[in-house]
Amino acid sequence: MRKESEDITGEHKNVNLMTGPSCSELLEFVHAPEKHIVGRTEEKLEFVHAPEKNIVGRTEEKVEFVHAPEKRIVGRTEEKVKIMASLVEGVSRKITILPIYGMGGIGKTTFARLIYDDSKFDYYSKVWVNVSQRFDLNTILKTINSQLSGKESPSNKRSLSELLSDKNILIVLDDLWEDNQFMLKELKDKLYHDKSNITILVTTRSERVAEIMCTNLQPYKILPLTDEMCWDIIKQRSGFEDRDDKEQLMGIGREIAQKCGGMPLAALSLGFTLRSMNFDLWMKVNDSDIWNESFSNELSVPNPVLPSLKLSYSHISSPCLKQCFIYCSTFPKGHEMLKDDLIYQWISLDFIKPTKLHSNIELGEKYIVQLLGLSFLSFLQQSVSTENSSAYPEQGKLFTMHDLVHDLAISLFDNQILDQSKQGNNSGSSCQYALLTDCSKALEVCLTPRARLIRLSFLDNSRSKLSDAAFTASSMRVADISESSVQTLPDYSTGKWKQLRYLNAPGIPDRMVPESITTLTKLIYLNLQGSAIIALPESIGEMECLTHLDLSACERLQQLPDSFRNLEKLVHLNFSNCYHVKGVPDVLKGLTNLQYLNLSQCSLGAFNCRLRGLQDVIGNLTRLRYLNVSNSLHDIPVDGINSILRSICTFSNLQHLVLSANFNIFCIPETVGKLTKLHTLDLRFCSNLRRLPASISEIDSLKFLDVTDCDMLDKSKLPRFSKCSVFLPHFFVHAGDGKPSSNLVELKDENPPKLEISGLENVKSVEEAQMIKLVEKTTTRELQLEWTKDAKRSAEDIDVLREFVPASTLEVFTLHGYNSVSFPTWVIRIAINLPLIRTIELNDLPWCRTLPPLGQLQNLLSLFIIQMGSIRKIDEDLCGGARAFPKLHWLGIERMENLEEWNTTYSHSEDGSGVLVFPKKMEMYIVDCPKLKLRPRPPAGFSDWVIKGSDNVLSSWGEEEHCQVTELFVRNSKVPLHQWRVLYHLPALSILRILECRDLTCSSLDILRGHPTLKILTVEDSESIAGLLDGLETLTSLEKLEIISCTGAKALPEGITQLTNLLCLKIKKCPELVQWCKSEENSMKLAHIKKIVCSMPTIYYNIHYLFALITFFLILLWYIIY
Repeated sequence: MRKESEDITGEHKNVNLMTGPSCSELLEFVHAPEKHIVGRTEEKLEFVHAPEKNIVGRTEEKVEFVHAPEKRIVGRTEEKVKIMASLVEGVSRKITILPIYGMGGIGKTTFARLIYDDSKFDYYSKVWVNVSQRFDLNTILKTINSQLSGKESPSNKRSLSELLSDKNILIVLDDLWEDNQFMLKELKDKLYHDKSNITILVTTRSERVAEIMCTNLQPYKILPLTDEMCWDIIKQRSGFEDRDDKEQLMGIGREIAQKCGGMPLAALSLGFTLRSMNFDLWMKVNDSDIWNESFSNELSVPNPVLPSLKLSYSHISSPCLKQCFIYCSTFPKGHEMLKDDLIYQWISLDFIKPTKLHSNIELGEKYIVQLLGLSFLSFLQQSVSTENSSAYPEQGKLFTMHDLVHDLAISLFDNQILDQSKQGNNSGSSCQYALLTDCSKALEVCLTPRARLIRLSFLDNSRSKLSDAAFTASSMRVADISESSVQTLPDYSTGKWKQLRYLNAPGIPDRMVPESITTLTKLIYLNLQGSAIIALPESIGEMECLTHLDLSACERLQQLPDSFRNLEKLVHLNFSNCYHVKGVPDVLKGLTNLQYLNLSQCSLGAFNCRLRGLQDVIGNLTRLRYLNVSNSLHDIPVDGINSILRSICTFSNLQHLVLSANFNIFCIPETVGKLTKLHTLDLRFCSNLRRLPASISEIDSLKFLDVTDCDMLDKSKLPRFSKCSVFLPHFFVHAGDGKPSSNLVELKDENPPKLEISGLENVKSVEEAQMIKLVEKTTTRELQLEWTKDAKRSAEDIDVLREFVPASTLEVFTLHGYNSVSFPTWVIRIAINLPLIRTIELNDLPWCRTLPPLGQLQNLLSLFIIQMGSIRKIDEDLCGGARAFPKLHWLGIERMENLEEWNTTYSHSEDGSGVLVFPKKMEMYIVDCPKLKLRPRPPAGFSDWVIKGSDNVLSSWGEEEHCQVTELFVRNSKVPLHQWRVLYHLPALSILRILECRDLTCSSLDILRGHPTLKILTVEDSESIAGLLDGLETLTSLEKLEIISCTGAKALPEGITQLTNLLCLKIKKCPELVQWCKSEENSMKLAHIKKIVCSMPTIYYNIHYLFALITFFLILLWYIIY
């Protein structure tokens, strides 16, 4: 019923590029971002970076911030709870706006992130907008539209008003400066919708802006930290407690904390700077003259912050790192920088040079680590954008720069940036960096003999053509047109851009890449992601310096030129989601320097031309560190798969291997144990994987092994690792041969966000369950407890479960295979013990005779009750009292073979009066419950209903009241259509889908006449459909009719002409009905329908053609013989 696969986030590396343990930890942090939160008792918490293995499960379309574990929140809880309460109270209003204001660097964005990530908003549509100083209403609305529309096809683009309709929406407007009340009123008016509940958080430095934006909630002011709180941050960031000289440093440290002025950003940056300093240097920082410097008022910076940041900058020993930091100011405030893009820009501008020990990429990652540690960059995480994307981030690390840090970097620049978005910016004559808002205008101002333009970027603009003047900048090294609307790449044949090293041009609509691009012989980075190109230049192999090529999501790309194999310097190659590309294995043969290769869903849509032959060439790619072949190997035979896996197991540098969603992987070779640097192995959805070799447990570097939804894999026989965290969230309890206890105790020190414990029948005593102290695992938000069916127990299930009391922060709970008759007290009192629970699944509990009072869980959104064979009746016990299930959205009851009755209508309050159960609109699934009847009437709150193999639910209704179901899906029913009494009570029904139903005979058309609102009718793989078709003419509002695989359908009724609202008719795999529709006479009856799809599988026509041909030859042979 419910499958929730957990994405594991992390890309740790073992290469230590910096001295000292703190730096190696931060290197891991770059690849697996997790933020520690430190703060104060009353007002403020702040992020402190440190390494953390994190598993996150949410996949949304927008950019979202990395979660901050609640257990690391110090002192902010009360304020957050108070604000959350006021926001929840405001849900009944159409729009609620909460402004959060305070000085720059005080933590407004951090606090907004915590609210944004709160579980109460998990089922909201969420939007985060970085507004910054340049207020542009159209850009803000465009961003909101883009994030709300998510995966919707561009052809199905909807207006903002439509996207806001009928939803719960959370919008964060971060860093709002505009104080024009008329413009802000227009913004609020645009975001108001009378059919939605919209919550808006606004962060701003200005109290005036906060007052203008507020509606029904008072603005919340964040005050500075106390000196003690700043000292706490410095101690954590500097590793103070692990130092031998901490007693000597205590007094100096407190003085430095006082100079931070209560600004957490200052404390964070200084703390990291101090971690590698001795006593004398701490004294030097404390006594620095920078504390007394005055800074420009134009920056609107509170005094304590910029001196602290400048001190941190002054103690950077590497000139190259300083140069890389200052370069980040060439991006606009609030800009999101992609890790690999930023590093390749540094390389293209010669800011980084390789050494004997490290490549320029490794040095770039080292610089990223140091800038993160100094809080000069901060981390953002981009959500997975496609369903089959790897769970492990690759080059997709997003960074941004705090406005105050940006101010510092700008102040260190010598007037070298031309920014068209700013009035009065006249540095063009000597500029090296240009930010353009109109790519069609000439750049004469920055193309004088004095100018040395080396980077050209475009801010968001709608111009479709680049100015020819741009190509006279002969010193150009970096060109970024990713934010422009350029339709086609320019002609590079003039040779003016011969120094170009970096070209970022994703999403180009033109189908062809100009041949002249191959004249850019110094280009090292080329990004054409998501472009509409169908081919690459034949001479692309002449781009001999190219090291990074991203062609991901070039869905129309069909063929690779032969010269592609000459790109021998390629290190990074991404073909993911290139569904139709051919010839990939052929070109890989010579690309022996590849370290990163992504073939996820490559050639997925091509017929008979996927990655065949990959097994013959992959063995040459021995330098690979990252390989992703997710959902790409289906066309390769099993022996070819085994050959590929054997070759992969020889890649001594491999760190990340993604094999997910390949159903023809049956086993992993024993030689996988030779991958001594392997960090992550993703085997999710390898549904036929039978076993893992024992040697895999010998890989000391392995941190994540994901076997989610590997249905054929026996979890009880998984290899035993020295660290149980490898398989987390999965943990299988082993009895321990000859040992007095099981291995359950290994979980004692683990605190993962998600935990699935199976094999609980092997727990030997309740003391083992006590030892893991589940109640203290406050980070664990999702918990699954599972016993193996029919397995022999060492301890009673109820005794073990009694000790598994989760922390009160738990949000998702699954109980599977539990064999006792009743539940322990904490389950009966679940509403008190686990108030935050959002999802519960009770599955395969054969002996339980009653259900706990789950209706009193005030935050419960999803409930699934599956295979509880001893339950015969569901009644008020499930409700537990008045106002049951106030927020429930999804309810599933499945495979309850003995369930006969469900009292769905009322829970009773203390005074005995009836209170409606399920007050909100919700979806219900009733699957394989053959005896079930709903008494005394159906729930009124249901909007969508799935009924499968549960005929009594369809037929046992009396004269009950109507319910407001709008969508009904019936599957596998054996009773005739005219006995579906449920249809008499659904007057609001707009969508009806029928699948695999044997008897759709209809002795009375009354059952259909009661549905004047029905707009969509789908019938698939069902028999005796003629009766249903005869009643179509009564469905006067019908807009879409689908009939699929119904061989008994021969003709549409004469009344089809009366369905004047019918817009779409789809008929597939119905031979006689297809022929009826294609006849000239009948096609006239369908002339009023705008879209008609009538088709049969090609094989059907081939068989009939073959049969006709055989018949012809038999007749001919008969004539010849006789």
